[in-house]
Amino acid sequence: MSTELPFLEDPELELARIKEEEGGSTVVIAYIHPNLGVVHERFAFSMAQQCANMGKRVVGIVSVTSPWPEYSRNAVIEGVLDMEERPDWLLWWDTDMQVPERAVRNLIDHAEEAGAKAATVFGLMQRTGFREGQEWSPVPNAYWKLGEDDYYIRSIMPSYTEPFWCDATGLGFTIVSTDVLADFPKEELPWHQLIDGGLGQDIRFFHHAGVPVLYDMTIRSIHWKQLPVDFSIYMQSLGVTTEEELIEASKQEVNLDNVDKTGPAARADARLWSPDSNA
Repeated sequence: MSTELPFLEDPELELARIKEEEGGSTVVIAYIHPNLGVVHERFAFSMAQQCANMGKRVVGIVSVTSPWPEYSRNAVIEGVLDMEERPDWLLWWDTDMQVPERAVRNLIDHAEEAGAKAATVFGLMQRTGFREGQEWSPVPNAYWKLGEDDYYIRSIMPSYTEPFWCDATGLGFTIVSTDVLADFPKEELPWHQLIDGGLGQDIRFFHHAGVPVLYDMTIRSIHWKQLPVDFSIYMQSLGVTTEEELIEASKQEVNLDNVDKTGPAARADARLWSPDSNA
């Protein structure tokens, strides 16, 4: 499969030909980094892998260096929407995220099978002091609505064997339909802003876009921070050793009494679970 990214002399005809020859939707990959163009070597390897697997379905790669991600994201969206022939998807990809081979292709395929307009891979955030007795713990970056404009997160996911729906997510490795970008409510533009009483710019986007997110548990990333935050560390933080234990834990009911309701941003865990408790 060719890894060449074509120069589109006639965008409409070229994109139609690419879809027919390559068999599938097209995507622009956008990666935002604050570190003057320096990226993690594993990110660079992962990027090469994805482009090789997607071939000419990747119709553009955009890089923006800025300490203010909301401005960077808005600039990228404006550029994508100004293309003569829009791609089907915009992929946000943070430069400290490493994903498995075929992650882009599989994420798009799963999203289209489910009828999703936005989808993300299993990713983890580091939350300082999030669980009692620990300096930090990794928490999946899936968010659910709690009331009009509050959100909460969970330590245990609803499912570990298949994708599920949530209301918002971080944008570490997330595809968004360009139709959603074009149809975003005009009164809420620009797409990414640090307002709304503390909602992060990524959570605010989904709050106003009004589309659920397909959270894909079958594609698992590594978040390269001071430590590589991967699925094994996530399991360790929960005190489980097998995926069977995780599946059993996922069957528990959500206890919203554990949610910290003091602020509008997602700050609390709705399922503080451990093997020694029945919470």
